[in-house]
Amino acid sequence: MANDTVYMIGFRGLDEDLKCAHRMTRGIKAGTVWVNTYSYLDNVAPFGGTK
Repeated sequence: MANDTVYMIGFRGLDEDLKCAHRMTRGIKAGTVWVNTYSYLDNVAPFGGTK
């Protein structure tokens, strides 16, 4: 359902199960994916977008 949008620069998901969260984030087509947080970026991390 998350990949059904035309534009997807960022995605935020909430999950208590870390294994489930890792599986979910591998399938999301977005430039940045956050789990249990939002808008936290490391300045030295690479950034790219999709769609």
